[in-house]
Amino acid sequence: MILPNQNLLSSLPLVWNNDIFVPKASIPTFFKILSPQNSVTELDHSLIHDMIGGRDKFFEIVDNFYEQVKTDDLLFPMYPEDLEMAKKKLAFFLMQKFGGPDEYRPLRGQPMMRKRHFEFPIGVDERNRWVAIMTKALDESGIDDSHPARYTLQKYIEMMATHMINRSEFDTKNH
Repeated sequence: MILPNQNLLSSLPLVWNNDIFVPKASIPTFFKILSPQNSVTELDHSLIHDMIGGRDKFFEIVDNFYEQVKTDDLLFPMYPEDLEMAKKKLAFFLMQKFGGPDEYRPLRGQPMMRKRHFEFPIGVDERNRWVAIMTKALDESGIDDSHPARYTLQKYIEMMATHMINRSEFDTKNH
């Protein structure tokens, strides 16, 4: 009999099927998680929303993120004084991306994230700071390195932050 670790049992909706616990959503993903040669594996994005606790958890992550941004000398100048709409947009985007309700698209249309961020000078320093703050927000929200969704969220955050880079070091030093 194959049994997942306790973290996985508490994070995925599992059902008993022929001497094995399997998730309702995706049997291939389940075996990928348990695969001994893959100690850390990216999960199907559509599983993340429910796995981490849904809407409330995404808003907690975003609130923790923006609490740090408010005091950050590099990133805060790129944000509006009132962060409420920015919080809502980021939470809706992340929820939609990771299997939650489609609330971002009705509010903002197609994401087009790079285009929406092009007006802001984003270089490697800004990218790295954004990733560091978002990583800390995940930790503060209980999505630490031991959480089964952490690797998938972290990988996406790093990829998107890199995708937002629109200035070279030379450009950002001369602004």
